[in-house]
Amino acid sequence: MEENKKKALLFLITDFLKIGLYAYGGPAAVAYIFEHFKTKRKLDENRLKQGLALTQVSPGPIGVNFASFLGYELLGVEGAILAPLFFIIPTTLVVLLLTSIYKVYRNNTIFLKFLSHTYPVIDAIILNASILFIKPYVIKRDFRSLAIGFFSFVALTLLKLHPLYVVVTCGILGLIFFKKTETTKGINNGNTIDKKRILLGLVGISLLTLLILSLRLINENLSEIGIVFYKISSISFGGGFGALPLIIHEVTENKNWLDIKTMMDGIILGSVTPGPVISTSTFIGFLVGGLLGSLVATVYAYFVSVMIFNIVVGLQSYISNSESYQKFIVGATSAFQGLLVFTFFKVSTSTDHSLTNLFIFFVSLILLYYKKASPLIIVLVSSTLIFLGVLLNII
Repeated sequence: MEENKKKALLFLITDFLKIGLYAYGGPAAVAYIFEHFKTKRKLDENRLKQGLALTQVSPGPIGVNFASFLGYELLGVEGAILAPLFFIIPTTLVVLLLTSIYKVYRNNTIFLKFLSHTYPVIDAIILNASILFIKPYVIKRDFRSLAIGFFSFVALTLLKLHPLYVVVTCGILGLIFFKKTETTKGINNGNTIDKKRILLGLVGISLLTLLILSLRLINENLSEIGIVFYKISSISFGGGFGALPLIIHEVTENKNWLDIKTMMDGIILGSVTPGPVISTSTFIGFLVGGLLGSLVATVYAYFVSVMIFNIVVGLQSYISNSESYQKFIVGATSAFQGLLVFTFFKVSTSTDHSLTNLFIFFVSLILLYYKKASPLIIVLVSSTLIFLGVLLNII
């Protein structure tokens, strides 16, 4: 029995290390993980679908939460922690390497010119994410969700409310205006609760909270990094891109740790590495607090939402029947329409709108939206061409 557990543990670690190395593309990566564990590890397809459905009603990166779900299914509590950990190790190491190089060359004239022409690509990626997020609401003529999204945008731009308050307010609006939803239809697993899973989530959240309090006594800067990503990880519905507006607001406005251009450099690095775009947290942590800062930012950016997700899975039978919870989540998720559009306008204002940059922006947007090109491919190809253009003094 012990030998079988060791073998299962080895499979789990190697599976997620491999997936973490080439898990590009968000939904595409999740689809690959789903297929891999259905065919290679013979997990029940209906159970996999239940887990995937639950990631839609929980905060945090969908792929990382799904990894925790699969880890628990295979190895219990141990697997629920190790699966997301080994899933994010490759992208964390790659981001650390790239950030170290960036820190050395960030003031180089050629490097600065190169970066100035890559910003339109990031603008296009964020606008495309906004369009794809809003499009289903338009197709379904879901005017309530669209109205909440518009309210979110107005609250951010005119009222200048904090994104956290906007998301919570939109969740409350969902409670008021939405009828019963089918967000978690089909995930009911009887009327039992998974006490071990709930305990894992509660203990995990408690330990992460205690760590922040302890850090405040030792190093206040590290504690602040942890608090920022604790908040973001707790409320970032809508996957990795759902976290971007929250990260940008906290880092560039609330804390003034980085300017918007440096933040965009981080998004570029997060886009060319495997894993979710929230890997930008490692970049921010490194610049603000060094190696320990990157570790704290990474842990809190991923594992707060992982622990919340395990509580949600443990309570799945109640959540699937909870009309109030579903309506709140639909309202909160709708808020990210406004947050993403607001983020696009915010980052695009820092871009130099030269003819060259406008050309790069529109070509990138067309390839992303109409040709369904991967953001990774767009970033890699455009970065290569821009770098050659800068070196040859063509642009």
